[in-house]
This record gives sequence, C-alpha cells and structure tokens, in this order.
Amino acid sequence: MSAAPTTGPPRDNPAKVSVASMIGTAVESYDFFIYGTASAAYFGSVFFHTGNELIGVLASFATLAVGFFFRPLGGYLAGHYGDRLGRKTVLMWSLAIMGLGTVLIGVLPTFAQVGVLAPVLLILLRIVQGIGFGAEWGGAVLMSVEHAPERRRGFFGAVPQIGIPAGLLLANGAFLASEALFDGDWVWRVPFLVSIVMVGAGMFIRMKISESPDFTAMKDGGEIHATPALEVLRRDWRVILKIVALRLAETGGYYITTSFMLSYVVLAGLADKQHVLVGTIVGSALGLLSHLLFGALSDRIGRKPVFLLGSVFTIAFGIPMFLLVNTGAGIAVVVAVSLGLLLSHDPIFAVESSWFSEQFPRDVRSSGISLGYNGASMVAGLLPFLATALYGVAGWLGAALLFVLLGVVSTAAAAFTAETAPAKLPDTDPAPRKGSEDRMTAPSESRAEGLAARADRVRHAAHRMRHHMLNMGEVQGQGYVGQALGVADVLAVSYVDQLRLRPADPHWAQRDRFLLSTGHYAIALYAALAEAGVVPVAELETYGSDGSRLPMSGMASYTPGMEISGGSLGHGLTVAVGMALGLRLRGESPRVFNFLSDGELDEGSTWEAAMGAKHHRLGNLTAIVDMNALQADGKTESVLSIEPAEEKWAACGWFTQRVDGNDVEALLAAFDAATEQAGPEGAPSVILCDTKIGRGVPLLESREKAHFMRIDEHEWQLCRDQLTAGFEGASA
Repeated sequence: MSAAPTTGPPRDNPAKVSVASMIGTAVESYDFFIYGTASAAYFGSVFFHTGNELIGVLASFATLAVGFFFRPLGGYLAGHYGDRLGRKTVLMWSLAIMGLGTVLIGVLPTFAQVGVLAPVLLILLRIVQGIGFGAEWGGAVLMSVEHAPERRRGFFGAVPQIGIPAGLLLANGAFLASEALFDGDWVWRVPFLVSIVMVGAGMFIRMKISESPDFTAMKDGGEIHATPALEVLRRDWRVILKIVALRLAETGGYYITTSFMLSYVVLAGLADKQHVLVGTIVGSALGLLSHLLFGALSDRIGRKPVFLLGSVFTIAFGIPMFLLVNTGAGIAVVVAVSLGLLLSHDPIFAVESSWFSEQFPRDVRSSGISLGYNGASMVAGLLPFLATALYGVAGWLGAALLFVLLGVVSTAAAAFTAETAPAKLPDTDPAPRKGSEDRMTAPSESRAEGLAARADRVRHAAHRMRHHMLNMGEVQGQGYVGQALGVADVLAVSYVDQLRLRPADPHWAQRDRFLLSTGHYAIALYAALAEAGVVPVAELETYGSDGSRLPMSGMASYTPGMEISGGSLGHGLTVAVGMALGLRLRGESPRVFNFLSDGELDEGSTWEAAMGAKHHRLGNLTAIVDMNALQADGKTESVLSIEPAEEKWAACGWFTQRVDGNDVEALLAAFDAATEQAGPEGAPSVILCDTKIGRGVPLLESREKAHFMRIDEHEWQLCRDQLTAGFEGASA
C-alpha cells in the first residue's frame, strides 16, 4: 500500500486572504447594520402607519427579525455549496445578493406613497438581505482559518471578524454624516444607496485570492459529500446546537447593546440617540484592535479562557450597563455602550471563527459552522423586539436581566465545549511528535524509519495512552481499565505506525478503517484517537459524562474516528468483511482493521464472517484478536476453549500470526508481514495478540477479578506512579 502524499495544495498568504475576507465582511456587515440603525431610528414612522411610537418601533424591529429568520437558510445554502463548490464561490455570490437587497431598500417607496405595499416590499428585501448575510460568515472565516498556520488560526481567524465592527463603524458613520448633510428621507436612503460602490470594491478584492487549500484537498481526494449540510445535521447536530448556545451572549448581547439601546434612550426620555451611536462607534473602533489581540491571545492560552472572559463579563455587566445609561449623561451612555462591545462582545466574537471551525472535520466544516452561527442569529433577531416588549412590561430591569441570561447560557455552553487550540492540547512526550493536522501514516512510510526508531515512537505513545486510560477510568471510578492497559501497545502500533488517516478529517474517504468490535474497550480506543490527534486530549476528561462524545460504550454517532457502535459481541468481523468488500468493489485502496476479543470467537457470526472473507479473497482485511484469556464469566479456557486458535483461523484460509501483544517489536513485525502479503485479492490476515491485563501497573496486573475493575479512590494515583516508574525504569 502506497503512502498518501504528505504535501497539500498551495496556501495563499494568510494575511492577504484574511484581509480580503475582512473587507468583504465589512461591506456585508455595513449593509446589514444600516438596516438595524434605520429600523430603530427611522423605519417605524416611514414604513408603518401608526400613531404610537412604541408600536412603530416594535413593528420595525419585527422586520429586522425577519432578516435573522432567513439567515439560517442562507447559512444552509452557503454551507452546502461551500462544502461542494468551494468557499470562494460562496463568498462571491453572498456579497452580490446582499448588495442587491441593500441598494433596492434605498429606493423603496414609503407608506405615505404606496400604503401597505411599502412594508411588504421592505420585508421581501429584508429576506434577501438575511439570506445573503447568512451565507457570508462561514465562507469568510474558513478562508482565513484554512489558509492560516495551525498555531495562528486564532489570530488570522479574528481578522475577518474585524469586518463586523468595521461595518458597524461605517454604518453608524454613514448615518451621522447623512444626518448632517441631508434632510427628509434622504437621511436614511443615502446610506443604503452608497452600498453599491462598496460591494463592487469587495467583489474585486475577493476575486484576487485563491480557494481554500482544505477544500482543494477535499476535491482532489474525492471527499466531497452529495449533501454535506444534511450530513452534518445527521452527524453533528449536538455540536451545532452547542454553537447556537455559545453565540447567544455575543450576538444577542450585541443587538441589545446597540439596536435596542437606540430606541430605549428615546422611549425612556433619557438621552439623544446620538450618544448611543457615538458609543457604538467608539466600541467598534476599539474592536478593530481588540479582536486581533483576543484572537492572538487564544492561540497562547486557549479559546475557552478568552471566550469566558466575554461571557462572564456579560453576566456581570448587564445591570451596571443599564444603570449607567439611566443616568442620562451623554458620557455615561457612551461608556456603557462601548464597554459592552469591547468586553462582552469582542472576546467571544474574536475566538468564534477558530473555535467553531475546529469543532468540525473539513468535509462538513462550512455547513457546520454556518448552520450553528446562523441558528443563533435567528434567535438574536428576536431579542431587540423581546427587550422592547420586556421594557414595556417591566421597565429597564427586564431588558437588563435578558442581557444577563444570555451570558449565563453561553457560559454554561462553554463549560461543556472542549478546548481546541493546538498550544493548549497536552503532549507529555518531550520528543517531537510525528505529523501534524494533515498527518497521514502508512506502513511503507513507517518502515523507512528503521525498527528501533519505530518501536521507540510506539512505546512512548503507548505510555501516554495508558496514562490517558487511567485518567479516564478515574472519572468513573471503575470500568474495563485492565483490558485497555493490556491492548495499549496493539492500538499504539495501529494508530501511530500503521493506519493511514487525517486527524482533522476523520471521515476522509481514503482513510483506513479501524473497527472496534468490543464496544466496552472504548476507553482504549479514545486514548488512541487522542494520541492520533482525532480527539483533543482535553476532551478525555469528559469520558462517560452526560453529553460527552466519549460514552463508556463506544457509539459511532457520537465519537469522531469510531467506525461502528459497540453492541452485541461477535458481529464486528461481519461488518468489517462488508466494508472491505465494498471498498474493493469500488476499486479503492484503504484497508480495514477489525479489533476483536478472544471471547468473541465463542459467539455471534465471527466464523461465518471469517469464511466469507476467505471466499471473497479480502486481502485488504486484517483481524486483530486480544487473547487476554479472560471473559466476564471467567477464564476463556473454562467458559469455552478457543484453542488451538491459530489452526482454526488457518483452516478458514487466513494468513495467521500469533505474537506477544505487549512486545512492540514483535507487533511491528507482524503488522509488516500482514501488509507485505496483502494484495487486491490475497488472503485476509489475523494477528492473535497475547496480552496481559493491567499491563504496566503491577497493582492491576495482580487483580484476580480483572474483567470489570472497581478501583478505590486512593489507588488511582498509585497506579499512575507505578506506570511512570515502570516506564522510566525500562527506558533507563
């Protein structure tokens, strides 16, 4: 089997791409935000025939919300086509759609001119705006993040985020200038009409940048889904909902601080709306720098701490912000609004592009982040309306508590979201780790290193994995820790030395498949997936917890990199045979590895599958059997002897090897031999691995009842100490 190429498609200069994305985002943000300003300050009287000022503002905010409701549709379409046609393609048509809707609003007739047709046309164009803006964000941030170096994704991902405050700055500046230069309806029309110039400039700039390297690699590797948006909804709907909750403090708080506050100071007779506009401009100007600082900080200390700075501040600042505004002093209003943007909105928004992108594999990344981002926007679109209604019922305190509640929701969601910043993912091995985000391994690559170097790399990986297993076991206080420790060397050889994979894209079409037939061994597989970079090491702390992607018994629908769910034992090989046969019929090269326990040889459809693999000459299939000689009901020999296991497999026509499953050199030799004899229609291979339950931890190796272990609280640290001492002693 040949190694997959390690060189990816060329990357454009990340600064150039990020700035181009930012400029286009600024233009679209300007288009979207001038509507928010106009709806708060002008549209209530221009498009709605009512003598009640509060009712007019509510009606105007309702049309503002319409655009938000259609943003998920824009996000769905952009995500779908961004994952199918490319990120750059979506950026071009989203900008064109948004610009068209904005310019046409600038020429709309008013209610006084055409009656009820005026608000109807306004709503239709607001729908167009919503679709265009919903399509913008995902493509813009992915172009920046996917062109950026791995450890600077936070910084470069924050650059297009500047387009939001820049657009807001332009929008409010346009209205301030328009109010100074024009009278009557021209005050609100001119900001919409000048959009055509900025849209043209944005289109020209975006034409000069290259397509995302991740999408180019997807296209070249045949990884594109027919319906990526539906795929991510099926596969990662929990992550999408989590992103919706994460965004509420940022997007909801933003519109309360700006759009609602514009109408609040007038309705309450506190101050002139100009003070809110000035505060918004000051906060947006500060945001041009703060986003970059917060993005760069997230590359150093992690996405989550920076995010929590903003969400916790939202909780703390809700009531003080309104108390400042309620003084009626112009400077207090400016300070309240600008602080709300700087410390509530900016830390959260700065890290969203990188943190959200890192939650999804690249084959559905555009769809995933677009749906999550715009799902939250749909909720946020109601918040100025809701805040105004709460003000009408409960006064300023109702709106303030709504602001606080948004911070609480987002803070809670952040607590259950794994850290993804590369700099904060632990690595206990001082030696350089092989590979990167685009790492792919294959036996032919590994053998070139020499057996000693390969064995040393695998031993260090297995040691780290055993520590991960003990740490996860301590979370629940019990489990199948003994078996996991016993097979750590086998899984380390598989994931560090043998499997061809892309950690950032666990659903890559050309990956090798590793099927864990024994679902209760999931704790061992999670450690291997973390070692391979498929699952963040920090996420292992959630093992077995509610809402975790790492349940105690493996489930493919939850865990990236897990091919099948753990279920009734003895049927994993049947699934593996079907996968191997399907891959061969499609003329594809990936191999299929199936990990079984020795007890599974006593049940299920194992032997029928073994005979079927030989009949179909599945040389791309390798079975790995953990021969630890123990089952739930006792020793395998006493329950139902499977010996002589080698002869039985050989009788079914398999290339059979039996090795010490804790001897790394022997395992490497066995896997190499299985690879060398494999062919398009050769014999399937089986490696019988004699392992020691509790390997590396004398306390657990000596346990009589070791199938499902209960370990006392004080013993976990002793286990880790014994593991470290044994490894250091062997390495000395």
